[in-house]
Amino acid sequence: MVRNAFAGIQVCVCVLIFNAVIKLLKKAVTDNITAFLFALVLAGGVVLNLSPVWFVIFSAFIGIGLKTLEASDAFKTFKTFQSRRGDDFKTDLKANQDANQAQQENNQEKNQENQMGQAERENQENQAEEKQENNNNQENAAENENQETGDAV
Repeated sequence: MVRNAFAGIQVCVCVLIFNAVIKLLKKAVTDNITAFLFALVLAGGVVLNLSPVWFVIFSAFIGIGLKTLEASDAFKTFKTFQSRRGDDFKTDLKANQDANQAQQENNQEKNQENQMGQAERENQENQAEEKQENNNNQENAAENENQETGDAV
């Protein structure tokens, strides 16, 4: 009975260790370099018959080397160049989208103005035709009146 209890406790301890490893993995593996280092140590632990202490020492030296490289001016310049290039691309893309949208709005306004201008021209032509008709009617009426007065005399 005690043996069964210890077997259950061993399983529980394994689960607790597994949960701790997952939490540590999420906090420790933050970029591609640490993911590569994790994969390298995991593969080495599975394939090689070395003490875990050697993996810890190896990882410590690699970590120190990477942090020294990150602190160097060349790495900072490279990272700055990469981030600026990405920011410039995003800025250019946004500017192009804004310019396209402004051009579309401008085209719509011009189309509306053209439609309104055409309607206004047609209206003015109609008014001019009506005026001409009124003038013609008045002239005809005046001629008819003159003819009637001439016939009456």
